[in-house]
Amino acid sequence: MRRFPRARAFELVAGGGANGGDGRIAARVLREAGREVVDSGDVIIDALFGTGFHGEPRAEAAAEIERINAAGVPVIAVDIPSGVDASTGEVPGAAVHATVTVTFHGRKVGHVVGPGLFHAGEVVVADIGLESRTRRTGL
Repeated sequence: MRRFPRARAFELVAGGGANGGDGRIAARVLREAGREVVDSGDVIIDALFGTGFHGEPRAEAAAEIERINAAGVPVIAVDIPSGVDASTGEVPGAAVHATVTVTFHGRKVGHVVGPGLFHAGEVVVADIGLESRTRRTGL
């Protein structure tokens, strides 16, 4: 809502895993703030695949990714753009081109290594209360 304050309607594209759950939480927060979550919005929230995704998306998912990319509206990716391997940055098939990626705790390899970095857009790290390795080890 801060990034796109004029957006009143958001489209959620969510998978069945934890990433989809994060997307559904975002949708709930948006509704509670008076925004609509609809089939075609001013902004798309990409929560189809998360950090555990690797390989090439199946045909149905690839078609959904291509639809997101062709929508002509800003895209917010949850944790990593769908189709990007968070551990390597590889993009072996269709992948979302996000305007903004909101990731949790810290950046992933896929945000900073090509070709994934070219899909992530602006990366915003959301603090979820986990202690950093540096604080934990004293380094």
